[in-house]
Amino acid sequence: MNPYMLSKIFIITILVSFVGCKSELQQQPNVLIILTDDQGYGDIGINGNPEVDTPNMDAFARQSVQLHDYHAQPVCAPSRAQLMTGRPALEVGVWGVHAGRDYLNLDETTIAEVLQQNDFPTYMIGKWHLGKEDPYLPEMRGFDEAWVQRNLYAHQNPEVKHKGELLTPEGWTVDYFTDKAIEIMTTNTDTPKFLYLGYPQIHKPYVAPDSLIQKYINRGHPGSVASIYGITEQLDQNLGRLFSALEKSGQMENTLIFFIGDNGPIWNNAPENNSGIPQLPEAEKARNPLNFSGVKGRLRENGHRTIGFVKYGNRFTPRIENQMVDIADVFPTILDVTNISMPDSAKQLYGQSILPVLEGKRVERDQYFYYANHEVLWQERPYQYAFLKDKNQLKFEEQELAIRKGKYKYVQGYFGKKLYDLDADLQETEDVSEAFPEVRTELEMRLKNWWEKKVIQESNSYDMPEFYLGMGLKDSTYIHGEAPWEVFGDIITTSHSTDNWTKNGDGQSFKIIVKKFGVYEFNMDAEVGDGIGKVQVSLDKVRTSYPVTEINEIPLVTKPLTPGEYMLELKLVDVKGSSKPVIKQFNGLVVRKVAG
Repeated sequence: MNPYMLSKIFIITILVSFVGCKSELQQQPNVLIILTDDQGYGDIGINGNPEVDTPNMDAFARQSVQLHDYHAQPVCAPSRAQLMTGRPALEVGVWGVHAGRDYLNLDETTIAEVLQQNDFPTYMIGKWHLGKEDPYLPEMRGFDEAWVQRNLYAHQNPEVKHKGELLTPEGWTVDYFTDKAIEIMTTNTDTPKFLYLGYPQIHKPYVAPDSLIQKYINRGHPGSVASIYGITEQLDQNLGRLFSALEKSGQMENTLIFFIGDNGPIWNNAPENNSGIPQLPEAEKARNPLNFSGVKGRLRENGHRTIGFVKYGNRFTPRIENQMVDIADVFPTILDVTNISMPDSAKQLYGQSILPVLEGKRVERDQYFYYANHEVLWQERPYQYAFLKDKNQLKFEEQELAIRKGKYKYVQGYFGKKLYDLDADLQETEDVSEAFPEVRTELEMRLKNWWEKKVIQESNSYDMPEFYLGMGLKDSTYIHGEAPWEVFGDIITTSHSTDNWTKNGDGQSFKIIVKKFGVYEFNMDAEVGDGIGKVQVSLDKVRTSYPVTEINEIPLVTKPLTPGEYMLELKLVDVKGSSKPVIKQFNGLVVRKVAG
């Protein structure tokens, strides 16, 4: 064969190989996770609520596999941790909501990281709630771009952090996030992409257009309930816009969509039942059409069983699916559908792929599912957000935990230990411990073994976060006051601050990791009280103090720091005899790199 013909054959071979690779890439689906906030199982028409109008959600559900037995954790941050890692929240550093308990451990692998490593463009929009500063934020957890809402639960005029800059769009938050999602999903359609869309709806405050709220008032609902239905319908309208855009752009057919909730409905002045478990009030009973027990935050079905719908073009037969699914199953299912393997260095997943379930197969899961309340308890705990000095204070018997296998669910806490047969008693009204003592014993021992061996033995479980300097997109960071490494004296730790700095020695410390050399300036953000005293700052063998009247006006310390680990300590000194707080509320520290 002459050289010219050999050259043509070689070129054709290369072209065929290139086209084949491109075709294989295009066969990968887009992946879209839509996670709503506090939308319970009954906060949608198709699940039996006749009062709220959700035509777009209902239409999507009818085209999907409807996961009747889908579960998250009973509160938002732990659910998001399991979604992103495919692992139990208590094992990945997320053990509550706010107060520093909602920072995802940095050694965990997220679904975004795995997809990013396999050439998926990755995007995140909305509520993150797994850490407030770099490197905990999405753009350092596997997302190429993220639009993260900073003022959580602001349903109008959101503050959005994007590439280190703060954006302040005007208008409805849900509209802005939907517009951004449509833009991402309908551009550059030749390349499969991953979008995690975390709507803040329908979390309190229940704010919606007046016309929607009035619509439900006109139907006879009190204003409080009309507002809930109004914000739900506003979410539905935006999902309709998103689904329509996917259809018109041709992307619906090639997009794997998980439309799921993060927990059950929050209580609104909820009454308790005979077991002391809060329930939705009578005016909201349509939100709980199956009469589940409990509400958000409680380890009953209405706390963690929520909406779950999965669609991938026409590949899955639309139907109601009764096999149990956990939010941690989303991660491995995405890997299964995209034929991507976990990195060898990643930790073992807790979730399992539900692709066979979605395809209509019966799967016997020999697996235990664990649930935890966000209120960690110990004998001396004086209030909800009290600082946990040592996790060895915690005892298994004092924790509010649950475990499920098959039809049996064991719950401890809430005035006792109980076993439920969910096949016979979905409303969890009858404790069957006496009828099935061996089942209760086995589940309790499994739960105890998991908590003591997997959770407590995890090196950084129940820890406060470390704060990083010289890392991320900006030369500044915010060290959050509600996340101290240690507390001193009698200060009060709350969900978003520490309060009541009153006497000598009151204060707190932070663990700081410096990644890049620089000169760093530390500025205090606090509300000064009526007491008189000074704040003493200790950092890397440097100790200074300032009158409390000056702490918001001048840098507390400006110091060159080399890469390494530091403890920053703040304490009151020279307090003049008064019972009035010197610092009423400490919010945190603004840290700026000013040189280097």
